[in-house]
Amino acid sequence: MLERIKRPLSFRRLLFLGMGLFIGISSIKQGEIIGILAGTYFFSMGLFTLGCADNCGIPEQRFSANKEGNTEEIEYEEVK
Repeated sequence: MLERIKRPLSFRRLLFLGMGLFIGISSIKQGEIIGILAGTYFFSMGLFTLGCADNCGIPEQRFSANKEGNTEEIEYEEVK
């Protein structure tokens, strides 16, 4: 679990951490238990990179180039 915390922060993780803190602190001030649970949920998702804070399990896609360093041209043909 410590490995998940040490991952580099992304915009999505920061967003979840911020939302969790905001929801949690405002719910504590108002005494709303459901809001505290929701804030804890969002904060833990951002802290431990769980769920959509971990890019929803989709790996980052990178553009590939051929050996010469140029991208390949794709030819399309019309289908009738």
